[in-house]
Amino acid sequence: MNTQTETKLRGRVAWSGHPSEFAAHFDIQSEAPQTTPRGKQADSGVLPFDTSESAVSARQVARARQLGSLGGSKPARHAILSDSAAQALREAWTRWSALHPGPNGHARAAASLRVREVELLRTLEGQGVTALQPDLEQLLAPVTRWGRLVVEVNHTLGTGWLSLTAQQAMFERGHALLHDGNRQCVLRGNACTDIFLVHSAGALALHCFGEHGEPVARVHFALPADAPEAKAAVRHLLGCVRVTGEAPRQGDSNGRLDRPGWCAIERQITTAEALATLCRGITHTLDQAPPMQLALEGPHAILACQATAVHRASTQPSPMLGTRLCMLQFRPQALRHAAICIGPDGQPFVRLHAQDGSCLRLQYAGLDDSPRNWVQALLVDD
Repeated sequence: MNTQTETKLRGRVAWSGHPSEFAAHFDIQSEAPQTTPRGKQADSGVLPFDTSESAVSARQVARARQLGSLGGSKPARHAILSDSAAQALREAWTRWSALHPGPNGHARAAASLRVREVELLRTLEGQGVTALQPDLEQLLAPVTRWGRLVVEVNHTLGTGWLSLTAQQAMFERGHALLHDGNRQCVLRGNACTDIFLVHSAGALALHCFGEHGEPVARVHFALPADAPEAKAAVRHLLGCVRVTGEAPRQGDSNGRLDRPGWCAIERQITTAEALATLCRGITHTLDQAPPMQLALEGPHAILACQATAVHRASTQPSPMLGTRLCMLQFRPQALRHAAICIGPDGQPFVRLHAQDGSCLRLQYAGLDDSPRNWVQALLVDD
């Protein structure tokens, strides 16, 4: 490994040796609009279901959309389905949910029916779906009394699930930070234009979407829907219902969520062979689920944890993680380049980048030379 550090090459790191620093600092940096179409992120991490019933339903919905008001292949920011398209989608959902009973199936159903999840939820409003005011500070003000939550963030390089019980909630310029010791989540509030409370098969969740219909985050209640904490949460959230006919709020797609913290880049990894070796090593590490420092950073949401076992999810798991605190579905095919960096504590970590600027950071949480030995092992092809 190249041990020379290029001091002029700098990058951001999403954790430090003191978790409280994460809670004390988070900031917004303006950037030019992304050139990658945001609609491509909407279905990432979703497993399609190709049953005969859903295939027929998908054709019906597609035909109704052609006859309705959507038109064109590029997703509109706030498209409204025609009555016929909405009715066809509701019928398709009824058939799909009968074939796939259970909670938290809207994302999978949307992928199977070839519609965006935000369209499906808008259409199902009143059927276990309630549109809420897209104001995170208003919605999450009493979150510290809601018990354990599982926050899900979709990301170009993977999907992360992090279990936390918010010990502290902070709000700044509409952005929300949930802090639970070594585990934190930051949501960029002014990116959310649609937020729904979804009550499905006894499960409760908040689904947050951006202005192009891309999922920003999902916040799942780990407690049963009939638990006192969940009931109190529902009472609060139903007091934040979006007014019928109210125009959706315009999102801010140009800003990005970030926080201070610098690191030196020790080595750049760009060749296909080296990246493949790196991905094999990371996958092997996640299979063993050792304690890691993890930061999953998208433009509108960040999940971060320290000294936490990170389990690999090979398929879309249930949001209820049981005793596991963190799971990561890693998509190596989306990796464009990587770097070995040195953090403020002098320890190396791996920083992975997707084409759209999303970033995944991993650091071994061992003592002494364990982080460096782990990084060196990643770069050795077995």
